[in-house]
Amino acid sequence: EGLTYAFTFAAGNWHPLTWLSHMLDVELFGLDPRGHHGVNLLLHTATTLLLCLFLLKTTGKPWRSLTVALLFSLHPLHVESVAWVAERKDLLCAFFWFATLLAYERYVRSPAVGRYLVVLVSFALALLSKPMAVTLPLVLFLVDYWPLDRRGVDAPSRRRIVTEKLPLLVLSAASTVVTWFAQQTLGNVVASSPLLSAGNAVISYLRYLARMVYPRDLAIIYPFDASLVTLPKVVGSLLVLVALSWCVWRWRRRFPFLVTGWLWYLVTLLPVIGFVRIGYHAMADRYTYLPLVGVFMALVWGGAHVAERFRRVRLPLAVATGLALSLLAFLTVGQLRLWRDSVTLFSHTVAVTKDNFIAHNNLGTALREREEYAAAIYHYRESARLRPDIPNAFNNLGSIYIIMGYPAEALAWCDRALRVGPAIAEVHYNRALALIALGRRDEALAEYGEVKRLNAGLAERLEEDLSQGGRR
Repeated sequence: EGLTYAFTFAAGNWHPLTWLSHMLDVELFGLDPRGHHGVNLLLHTATTLLLCLFLLKTTGKPWRSLTVALLFSLHPLHVESVAWVAERKDLLCAFFWFATLLAYERYVRSPAVGRYLVVLVSFALALLSKPMAVTLPLVLFLVDYWPLDRRGVDAPSRRRIVTEKLPLLVLSAASTVVTWFAQQTLGNVVASSPLLSAGNAVISYLRYLARMVYPRDLAIIYPFDASLVTLPKVVGSLLVLVALSWCVWRWRRRFPFLVTGWLWYLVTLLPVIGFVRIGYHAMADRYTYLPLVGVFMALVWGGAHVAERFRRVRLPLAVATGLALSLLAFLTVGQLRLWRDSVTLFSHTVAVTKDNFIAHNNLGTALREREEYAAAIYHYRESARLRPDIPNAFNNLGSIYIIMGYPAEALAWCDRALRVGPAIAEVHYNRALALIALGRRDEALAEYGEVKRLNAGLAERLEEDLSQGGRR
């Protein structure tokens, strides 16, 4: 049953390997979070080592490779992918991503069918972990340019370089189709103006770079705000991106690492940059887990080139690098503290973002679990005020008033939720509980029929409530 579930469209994505890893964790550790967090940390460490090994094998530069790996390992933007157990998909995908790169380096050094199959299988495992890996075949073209330096090959070899990517591109295309179908089926694709989405995507490319340089006020959710996507910001951001790309192209022969690093960043962000909006967020720290590797490579190799040309800057540059890594480690420790519990995490998010209806709603739920009902109601009401077109907060208000023993108020909020989103099983469930408490059993039975139609598992819980007269 678990294997079948893993290969279904669950949680808006198709990532069966990620589901299987979570199931294995539960078999090993139950719901003790320490084991789950420990596995995440091990995967992050292993991925860091694979990244370092790949760069070392392809460039022969140990210190540069180690510096890139440390930047990847210690950056505060990557805390979300490691500290959030549900982001296991980031870690598994990245692990198999760099395993694929290592296998590809081995295949390029000595081509053989068996070695190519290892590349193919590793890439397939990355896709089964998270669909964001669809850009990996394009990254392999960049790796061919630098650091593998396959630029000087003859025409037949160039054809082979393209041909050997075709099976990988087929897998990417298949994963894209499956993911799109999964997102559409579960309703995660948000209707939005294409121009607005494109503008937000262009701005986000620079916002991620800004947060890489100044990783402060990081949040688990950055709500999409159309008012921030202005024409001057979009045009200005586009001009900066074009200027940087032009510089990289102009210096491509002298500094090939800039081409790979910059395009790595641009290409790997494409699936999540927001040209097609999935969910109500504008950007997410976890999306930088793989893309920033390209920027780190460009920065480290660029700094090393400056140090080689100007000997006087070697010591200051080395000291600056050490200080930067120490500062990143310090900021990461501080960021980790925000993840100790949901109230801390979402309170911080509410404080550092504006009009964050998702954070208010989630903070309300965290406070409800602590039985701090008055505070929870405040944040639910804020969420409902900010987005009256989304039923979640209305439904949660109905749920909390049921807990507090005010069924009439609960019913009113459930009715408001139904006016916004009539086909939501949880709303019908809470409405049935309110009706039971009000003694309107026949109406509660009608709601039970709706719950059973929408969610069989939730209907079983409601059956128990009906049999107990709503006492639970």
